[in-house]
Order: sequence, then C-alpha cells, then structure tokens
Amino acid sequence: MDFALWINRDPGSVETLIKSGYGRPAAVSGMSDPQLTKPSAFLGGQRTAELCTASSNQVPKGWVWWPTFGDTVKILSDRFEDALSGKSTLVDALEAGLAGVGDPADRAVRRAAAVLARRTHGGPRTRVAGATRA
Repeated sequence: MDFALWINRDPGSVETLIKSGYGRPAAVSGMSDPQLTKPSAFLGGQRTAELCTASSNQVPKGWVWWPTFGDTVKILSDRFEDALSGKSTLVDALEAGLAGVGDPADRAVRRAAAVLARRTHGGPRTRVAGATRA
C-alpha cells in the first residue's frame, strides 16, 4: 500500500510516470503536476488533469471492479483487435466482454457502448477502422 500511495502521490514519482509515458497517477492528489495542469495541445487545449479529477469525483465511494474483471479485460482486448481490423464492431466487442458480468456492470457497459456508437458514427453497428457499417 505504501508503494501504491508513493507512486501515485509523490511529486518525483508522478513526474517520472508522466515523462516515461505511463500516463496519469491514480491518486487525485497526484494530478496537480504542472505537466498535467497545463492545456494539452494534442487534446485541443483541454486541461486533462481537471477533466480526470472531475470525472474521478463522480465515481461512487466503495465502487469496486467485478470479480471477473481480469477476464473481461482480456476478452475486450481480443475483441477490440477484431473491431479495429474490421472483422467485428465496437459494440460487439463490448458485448462479448460482458460474458459473466453482473447486472449493474452489464447495464453500465451496455449504456456506454450505445453512447459510444451513437457519438462515433451515429449507429450501434458501426465498424471501427473505416470499414462499412453493418
């Protein structure tokens, strides 16, 4: 636990995470690094630390991953590859990852898949990588 807190809160550690390309610290307190608080040219000038902090503040206290989350990630990874190659759709990939997932997570991921599909190309069966829409 001490290591997890250090790597996500210590200013030197957070700086190393960012410079090494490992992303953002998991602790909200680590999001104050100047590299994260400045506007991101890559993301259209958005202040990503503010967005991530606001988003993390919306996660319900006590929320945890479901018991088969590791398996879900593996399935999603494999299915995302299919979607990116045009063999499947993003929504199909998300639905495949739900096998064995409990009811609350199931509803949340299905809602996210539907919103993502509508926002990306206007339909639930959009293929990723420029392939045709099913």
